[in-house]
Amino acid sequence: FERISRLKDDKVESAKLSHELFTFLVAIAIFPVVIFAVWGDTIAPLLLGDQWHEAGVYIQITIPFYFAMFLTSAFSSAFESYQKLYIQLAYNATFLVLTSLAMYLAYYYGGNTRTALVWFVMVGTALRVGILNYFFVLFGKNIIAKTIFAMLITGFLIWLGFGIKEGFSF
Repeated sequence: FERISRLKDDKVESAKLSHELFTFLVAIAIFPVVIFAVWGDTIAPLLLGDQWHEAGVYIQITIPFYFAMFLTSAFSSAFESYQKLYIQLAYNATFLVLTSLAMYLAYYYGGNTRTALVWFVMVGTALRVGILNYFFVLFGKNIIAKTIFAMLITGFLIWLGFGIKEGFSF
């Protein structure tokens, strides 16, 4: 928070710092994300007992959202530093309305919790990626391409993990 406040007028330095932080966060989180996305349904019952299998499935479903949340949380102090609290309020209100609506409609029409969680994750992750890129525009660097690349790499690793777990069948 202190470094962001100090560097807010130096776009080059703030862009460099934010880029390094983003890269570091992706690097430390990508493997746990892949492990929980692929083997969450196995890990939860192993650690907590057989009755926790469904919780493991929920872990698998929600891990992409938590990954996006982990990446954005380090930058949330930028709202205060750049005096953009009105953007934070609008974002939080939008997030609340859209994710709630997504879950409600998905549950209503899909009829189950898993479907509702999938829609929550899709909407919530898209909003988190959007706000992450807003932060980078504030810092003086647009990294939408890098964000998409990180998501594709994560998706590929998850696909590879499921291939290893389930056996590849094309």
